Amino acid sequence: MTTELILLCLAAFGAGFIDAIVGGGGLLQTPATLLILSHYPVATLLGTVKIPSLAGTAVAAFKYAKQVKFNYVVLAACTIAA
Repeated sequence: MTTELILLCLAAFGAGFIDAIVGGGGLLQTPATLLILSHYPVATLLGTVKIPSLAGTAVAAFKYAKQVKFNYVVLAACTIAA
């Protein structure tokens, strides 16, 4: 368990570093998680990898929304159309 944790932390650090520079850190973290924790169900691992991705996207969207003025009419129309 300790070795798995160390490897996961290294993979998360590498994925975060790559994600901060060019984006796409999940392309590193997802296979690393599947490889390191291969004894768990794949669906569980994929769901686990998505949680930090969702949190990171939410924080980025919130920070962006604080800096940019939105045209809420267009935003509402795009939301409905989606």
